[in-house]
Amino acid sequence: MWGAAAGGDLDRLKKEAAALSKEFLVSGELEEAARCVRELEAPSYLHEVVKKLVSSAIVDGGPRELELALQLTRRLSEDTLLTGEQLAHGCTRLVEAAPDLRLDHPRAPDLLAEYLERCCSLTLLSPSEEWTSHAAALRGGKS
Repeated sequence: MWGAAAGGDLDRLKKEAAALSKEFLVSGELEEAARCVRELEAPSYLHEVVKKLVSSAIVDGGPRELELALQLTRRLSEDTLLTGEQLAHGCTRLVEAAPDLRLDHPRAPDLLAEYLERCCSLTLLSPSEEWTSHAAALRGGKS
């Protein structure tokens, strides 16, 4: 079920997820990033890709990188590489990490809220009421 992670090489997968996230946010090459995600062969691990991608976009980037993260999320969902369950799991982990992200970037909760709202508007995250509630809590500082 974990694909390549079934072999117990989670550290390698974490490193690859971080590397592909950083490379994508620099290059913006959507096709290449989708190919790299496919080659991970770890469909049950894509929540970590979401977490690394969005946290890198927030902490190390700006509006361009957040938009790129959203584009890759959308592409992976359209290609059925990223399931709604894996996206939700990654977003849950991001919401839980919001206080730590705020230490690295004061606007992190607002940026994460924007990502969640945009995912809801694209019908990538459901139930949207739950996720817009998380976004509202992030914007209110209740993360």
